Amino acid sequence: MRNKLIDFHKLNIIEEKKQFFLAFLLYISSTGIVSSHVAIICFLLVCLINSKQIGIAIKTKKSSFVLIGIIIFLSLLNELFHLLIASSDEISPIEVVPYSLFICLTMLAARLVDERVFKWLVFFSFFDVGSAIFQKIVGINSFFAVSEVDIAESGLLYDLKVCGLNTSSAGLGTKSFLLLIIYDFFEETHFIKRRYVIIAAIIGAVLAFNRTAMIGLALYFLLLSLKNRKLILLYAALGLVILQLDYVDDIIMQMTRGSMDLTGNSLSGREDVYGWFWNFVKENPFWGNGSFKLMYRVDDVEFHAHNSYLQTMAANGLIISSLYFVMVLINIKRKDLQFILPLLVCGFFQALFFWGASYTDFVLWSILLGSVNQYNIHIQNNRKIINYESINEKAICHSIETV
Repeated sequence: MRNKLIDFHKLNIIEEKKQFFLAFLLYISSTGIVSSHVAIICFLLVCLINSKQIGIAIKTKKSSFVLIGIIIFLSLLNELFHLLIASSDEISPIEVVPYSLFICLTMLAARLVDERVFKWLVFFSFFDVGSAIFQKIVGINSFFAVSEVDIAESGLLYDLKVCGLNTSSAGLGTKSFLLLIIYDFFEETHFIKRRYVIIAAIIGAVLAFNRTAMIGLALYFLLLSLKNRKLILLYAALGLVILQLDYVDDIIMQMTRGSMDLTGNSLSGREDVYGWFWNFVKENPFWGNGSFKLMYRVDDVEFHAHNSYLQTMAANGLIISSLYFVMVLINIKRKDLQFILPLLVCGFFQALFFWGASYTDFVLWSILLGSVNQYNIHIQNNRKIINYESINEKAICHSIETV
């Protein structure tokens, strides 16, 4: 009889390649370079790879999946009712599929994903920020013609923003903000020192001059300071320096795009968009736009609501939307509040989540629901044991003995 040990080094390399590929699909789907529907392929692959654990993933978060099931059913009825009695624009085949179904897929993928995927998302985020720095140095704002504009000389950082690997600066800003959240929440991402992650997140948000991302980071740092008195003293000292050097007016000017108040261009047209969507909700309070995504059109240009909650209420009405909000609230754990709250607050200024299969939705549900897949490799007595742990189930894969 002889022992034949599993080649764990080879096994680990194969697994890393899988997670790299999945992370690449998800990241590129968020850039605008390819269709955002690539994220659907990514999440389907996650579910396929971990199909044996779908049962435990759903069972241990039964209330959430029951709620999303009810939402899908109501969304289908809402769509049917809307198509039968309301006059609507031509709807593409993909729109007929309720986007709540894609949210369900995202939730399931978040429950099944190997957390090493987030390590590669951090890696791609660093590459994204590095690309933004390169663009700033050479004086361009994008690598893609779709978003290339002349670098302005107004002195406003808003007019000097760059896009990194994305077709818009919002993509760079959002992922720079999420970079720090992902790093602090998922232990598998700690292949680089935290100080470099903080620097990259701040640089990315500022170069993109995404005010939503900067608000999110500021709130996250504030929440961290509540647990660390040294940080409170540091922020207080920084505030005194800003006041002493009379930088307050400069900061207000930059954040309001030169308006110095919340008029003119300071809100980037949000006041008109918010007003239009809010009026739509008031006129269609119960069923919204029949659970179809709603856009505000001006001169053949489409705008979303720039507010996750308003966008959801306009699309679905108050009944279905309330179920979405309840689904988030019942999954918030006190220990995770510092990660979730900045995301939820940013949702008031940008349509970040409740999109369906998207990068931000995936991060949100991964934090809220947690993954049943965690792995640890232990070396005991010169024997390698790979330990797969799930809620309510444990399996230990030992060496295989053959004769």
